[in-house]
Amino acid sequence: MPTCFAPGCKSGYRNGYSTSRHFFGPPNDPTEFKRWEQALHRKDKKLTAKCKVCDIDFEDDEIVKHYHHVVAGQEILIARGKWELAPGAIPRLFPALPPHISTPKLS
Repeated sequence: MPTCFAPGCKSGYRNGYSTSRHFFGPPNDPTEFKRWEQALHRKDKKLTAKCKVCDIDFEDDEIVKHYHHVVAGQEILIARGKWELAPGAIPRLFPALPPHISTPKLS
């Protein structure tokens, strides 16, 4: 199981959160990758393409959890097995981060 790269997050670790999590890799676009680096603000580790960040570190509207279909004018939602990030999604919630530690503002 992957472990979460977000500061303070214990998802994926043995003593971490017990509920199942969805993990996402950083974007391939260099500009978006830099925004992730800035948002995650880790001085002890470098963000790489193999790093993963879990769903609790993203805004809910930045995660695509359903397939959307329109059948006979009615919208049908089907749950996705594998969630995806919406374009431009940036990890910014960090609920496991102690409140006295500030997170950087994104430019």
